[in-house]
Amino acid sequence: MNASPDSDTPQPSPESLRAENASLRRELQAKLLELQVTESQMSRVFSYLAGLYDLIPGLLLVLDGSLRVTRANTEASKLLGYAEVALKGRPLDRLLPAAAEVTQPFLSGCERASRRGEFAFRCADGSDLPVLLSSAAQYDEDGQLQSLLLVGLDLRERKRLELELRHAQKLESIGQLAAGVAHEINTPMQFISDNLHFIEQCANDLLALADGQRRREDLDLDFLRRRLPRAIERAHDGVLRVSRIVGAMRLFAHPGVALEHVDVNALIENAVTVSANAFKYIADLDLQLSDVPTVPAVRGDLGQVLLNLITNAAHAMETEFGERGERGLLRISTRHLPDQGQVEIAVEDNGCGIPEAIAHRVFDPFFTTKPVGTGTGQGLSISRAIVVDKLRGELGFVRVVPHGTRFLIRLPIAGPPKEGA
Repeated sequence: MNASPDSDTPQPSPESLRAENASLRRELQAKLLELQVTESQMSRVFSYLAGLYDLIPGLLLVLDGSLRVTRANTEASKLLGYAEVALKGRPLDRLLPAAAEVTQPFLSGCERASRRGEFAFRCADGSDLPVLLSSAAQYDEDGQLQSLLLVGLDLRERKRLELELRHAQKLESIGQLAAGVAHEINTPMQFISDNLHFIEQCANDLLALADGQRRREDLDLDFLRRRLPRAIERAHDGVLRVSRIVGAMRLFAHPGVALEHVDVNALIENAVTVSANAFKYIADLDLQLSDVPTVPAVRGDLGQVLLNLITNAAHAMETEFGERGERGLLRISTRHLPDQGQVEIAVEDNGCGIPEAIAHRVFDPFFTTKPVGTGTGQGLSISRAIVVDKLRGELGFVRVVPHGTRFLIRLPIAGPPKEGA
């Protein structure tokens, strides 16, 4: 019979087993103590982070890979109107209508760094909360989205101030044009008055004839037949001209906020009517308005942009040609860019141009090359905010050779997303 394989192996003594067990116990206790210390440290870290979360001057949301809220700071609960417990587990698209736009780059794996943009959260009471949103993602080893961090700064106060500043700049623009508009109205009013005076004289003569106070031979009836209809027509034309100017002014003074489908060609013609006195003595006007689709925009805001660009062009041509007694050329054109889904508006002048040294600053708030007291430097800054931030379009310029500037506005035909989207 064969011997057992372990028959020659020495067996540990009970003392050695007890010693080994004691060593393992001590090692296990040390590990448990180490885990307790680590757990305590992690708890302190989590408490510290929670405190930091609540110190952030804006909302903070942490999402899991399925885009549900796992953590929200106190400010998020306050701004959105939800209890913190009600936010946990809530899908992002229930809070942020534009969730797909924010998260898609992260879900597709093509975006890993932080992204920023203006978006609007939907609050518990149904109102919108505009925020400057920053977002960053964390991925697992397989490249799958593990968590997403969103930090949003409340923009409501900034939006309110921007609206007030925009309205103030609009009033400034209208104020600068007031004298010119008064002159534009005064001219037709003068010939309305002259023609009404002539019509009054004709009426008195005809009434005297009807009453037998004057003889037919004393009146030049052929002259009256020729001149009276013409006088009435000219008076009527004058009334229409004044009405057109007043209507254009009302459009630019109205602080409308609603998006609507805007005929940009008609809006350009209105802007030209209002600002005509600013350029007609120093420049010729060349309108090249193509057949273009309407664009969703706030009519008053887009009109303000056009007014700013036209008056800037007039000032540039006044600087270039004013002392020489020559005339400049103001060219305004539109065209449809179907491949880009845009309508382009170009406002071009052959004035003094923009020096290269300051070209990078023309859209900066309060930057102006005009003398003190003649401008606040808000026109182009506000125009850019309207076109780029509000309408999601483009506003830029190119220098024209040998001198001059062409400003280009490009607006999406589909329009900007609805407020809150």
